[in-house]
Amino acid sequence: LDDGRWRTSRWLGNTMWFYDFPEGTMWGATAFMMRNLIKHLRQGAPSTPPPPDIDIRTMAPSDAEHVRRVLYLAATWSPDRSAPPEGQALEHDYFSRYHDGWGRPGDFGVVAFAGDVFLGGAYGRLFTDDDHGHGYVDTATPEIAVGVEPDHRGNSLGGRLLRALEDVASNMGVSQLSLSVEKENRARRLYERLGWEVLDEDDSAVRMTRRLDP
Repeated sequence: LDDGRWRTSRWLGNTMWFYDFPEGTMWGATAFMMRNLIKHLRQGAPSTPPPPDIDIRTMAPSDAEHVRRVLYLAATWSPDRSAPPEGQALEHDYFSRYHDGWGRPGDFGVVAFAGDVFLGGAYGRLFTDDDHGHGYVDTATPEIAVGVEPDHRGNSLGGRLLRALEDVASNMGVSQLSLSVEKENRARRLYERLGWEVLDEDDSAVRMTRRLDP
């Protein structure tokens, strides 16, 4: 050990001692790789860079196709699960209530593009006591969905869409929004950071609400 030296480093709030082996030795090469691994873990995995010139606009009745795509992206958030084709999935009774007849009173949303490329969107819809999904609260609270194309996740676009949707809802006089998110979905952390609160939960999903400023 005479050719190396002892060094200290801070890791998770603790002072750690380690021996710095010469880089020309086998142990030195191993230590070099471990230092780079620790550096990578400290910095975290790099996020996807946002595309330039993102345009976020409000949805119109003509955006029914984008509503369907957002719903499918939200429902198939996990890359580890197999999913049926988009058309087949969205014709199921549970999902069709979220997009059929898009543009009816109370429907609203936002959509993001980079040039002509669709990146994602978010939308809200009112439901009734007799016809609703898992995120339903009451007839005055729109349930929302947020979906971002896989290649554009991890660059804060979901947060931008959600804030834009909240602004649209607030301008419409909506006082509260709701949603349902599976417990394993990391989007839950985004919702919590943006002020959403847990209303209740079951074995698989969490129902959340967001109060809006008048």
